[in-house]
Amino acid sequence: MVLVMAGCTASVGNKSGVQYDENGQFVSADWRKVSLPTTDGRNLCLEAPFDLKEEEPIEDSDLLKNQVAYIYNGSRILVVVYRGTLVDPENEIDFNVNTFMDGINKEKHRQEIKKIEHRNINGQEVTYAEVSLVDLDNEPKRADCLGIDLGSEFWTIKYIYSPSDKESVEVAKRSLASIAIK
Repeated sequence: MVLVMAGCTASVGNKSGVQYDENGQFVSADWRKVSLPTTDGRNLCLEAPFDLKEEEPIEDSDLLKNQVAYIYNGSRILVVVYRGTLVDPENEIDFNVNTFMDGINKEKHRQEIKKIEHRNINGQEVTYAEVSLVDLDNEPKRADCLGIDLGSEFWTIKYIYSPSDKESVEVAKRSLASIAIK
């Protein structure tokens, strides 16, 4: 899977718990809890069969500070967890295709929101979006995205994979359902 993302490098983690047989078929996954710090001392927690790699620090801008991205770029799924804080606490974050797909080249990947809705996951109000796009080989991809608004701090989480890859669909579904702020 090749996606062009501005401002960050996606690297393959070497401690993936996802296992495939010689034909590339999903065999098993060693699921683990991942805990990522919020700026108020709590943690964004999720379960995943892979490790997320913290990327290089992202420079503050006029609108955002305390930005950090965590990425897993496997052969069949790309996961990006991003945290930012609004410089002006009076501003509000609007979760939409631009927010969820920030950093992904819009012209090359032809993104389109298929569904956007509010959900409650583990007691946390979130915005869920399903986005269709294509990779650089013109293969269809699906992005399952969550936006979490914690006041001036917010998180976006996206899982990008082939919609025909049943195992990646299940990985995204299970991981998304486990997300909680604790």
